Amino acid sequence: MFMFWQSLLKSVDNVFRLFSPYIKRRKIKGNKGAKILIIRPGGAGDAILLTPALKMFREHFPNSEIHFLGEKRNIDFAKFCYGDIIEQFFVYDSFSFPFFVMKNLGRYDFVLDTEQFFVLPAIFARILGKASIGFSTKAHILDFSLDYFHFSFEAFEFFRLFYFAMSIISGSPDSDMKKIDEEFQNYFPISISGLKNYDVDVLVAPFTTKKEKIYDRFREITESLSKKYKIVVLGEKKIDIYELFSLVNSAKLFVGVDNAILHIAELLGKPSVAIFGPTNHLKWAYTKNTVVVRSNTWCSPCSYFAEISRCPRNVECMKRIEPSMVISIVESLLN
Repeated sequence: MFMFWQSLLKSVDNVFRLFSPYIKRRKIKGNKGAKILIIRPGGAGDAILLTPALKMFREHFPNSEIHFLGEKRNIDFAKFCYGDIIEQFFVYDSFSFPFFVMKNLGRYDFVLDTEQFFVLPAIFARILGKASIGFSTKAHILDFSLDYFHFSFEAFEFFRLFYFAMSIISGSPDSDMKKIDEEFQNYFPISISGLKNYDVDVLVAPFTTKKEKIYDRFREITESLSKKYKIVVLGEKKIDIYELFSLVNSAKLFVGVDNAILHIAELLGKPSVAIFGPTNHLKWAYTKNTVVVRSNTWCSPCSYFAEISRCPRNVECMKRIEPSMVISIVESLLN
């Protein structure tokens, strides 16, 4: 069902893209007590990486009413990460969404579109809010936009966007990047209280929704490491979000690929080893606490805006990575 909604939304997005250049911008004044909608489509990882920005944003606007519009595949993670600071959550890949739109046309003072590429969220932002804010990749649709950098950690890009929105809403522009970087360090990583404790040395997450990002020699890695360390492999059975965060938080080290669980490890400040191939590690790995393993394949990374084209080289960038390299890094970090 998720695949049906994703395909449908992408088709509708392509139609709206044709008409988007004819949308005019509006002039808006600041409003600190605003009613605000945050739009975040995408998977669980996108919702997770939004956490530091939302926590900062809420602290600066304690009296604002903030709602979140996401997808079925990320809404539960959004509720877990910041359900205590968001008043209401909605999903747009549902049959009830048209009624939500009709009920809330122009009712939000500000709408933040956090999507970087697809135009449909920006269209929603325009019709649901008096002012729309987002990345410059859709500047022709939005009222206010900020440059988007493809080689900057995604959580930091979200943080920059919310900082930019904060200056617009408060009516006091501030683009001091050094200040933003220092502020980001105060919100990333985070700590979550009340999680369970498990006896785990290495938590391994070998699976992902995109087959091109899968490393098919993980069994060799886990068999070797299990001789010395307590290993837990995720994906063999379904667990809830609370248990997932607890396991990540308990582990001494996380090992995986570019997936949502890597982003949980990054969010919690967990030392990690991440295998990358078609995707950009500068965008999706927080390199201050993550050791990135990738091959020197000339065509890697090849993905753009998180979209991965069909690989004509049989995902050589992943296949060239030897398990011994990963094992050596893990052992050096644990020892």
